[in-house]
Amino acid sequence: KKDVFRQMIVKVPFKESTPWGHNRFPDFNGNFSVEEREYGTDGNDLEFEQYYQDTLDYLVNWLKKDASKSVLKRLYIHDTDSTKPENFPEILTTVKSCVLDINIK
Repeated sequence: KKDVFRQMIVKVPFKESTPWGHNRFPDFNGNFSVEEREYGTDGNDLEFEQYYQDTLDYLVNWLKKDASKSVLKRLYIHDTDSTKPENFPEILTTVKSCVLDINIK
């Protein structure tokens, strides 16, 4: 749900210390501060779009690295906008393809 993720990374910075002192994603190198100005999450703010893509790429790589340690080693990542129903046929097609691939092997 990329629309929800976009809203959340503005409200809660991706690389921020938690109240109990834990640094979330300390090796993330994206440059972004919500303190400086308001950021547009509608796709027109180029600085925010770069930050969004950096955070998404970081999470995908982090999940893939973590999944590679798993016995199953299957991870399917698909980012979609939860408010656009026209995306659902594409998602269903992808899910069907993944299920078929798994069952054919």
